[in-house]
Amino acid sequence: MNIQTARADGLMAPDNARQVKAWMVRHDVARSAIAAALGVTPQMVSAVIWGRSDSRRIIEHLLTLGCPRECFRGTKYEQSGLAA
Repeated sequence: MNIQTARADGLMAPDNARQVKAWMVRHDVARSAIAAALGVTPQMVSAVIWGRSDSRRIIEHLLTLGCPRECFRGTKYEQSGLAA
């Protein structure tokens, strides 16, 4: 997986988001299920995936569900060791 566009703030870039969303579709993981498990809104889950917001808990949950760490290359989550 090749991340072509890194963001200066370290949040999810469009390439990261597309990879996460594709994984979610392939594995039948819904935003609403993530939101319910974490007590947040589905909109918050989307905002994190698309880089409009920041939540380590949501990223950790995606990883726990099996989302590949490669989806987070070039983000601050990889740099912090969360998705290393």
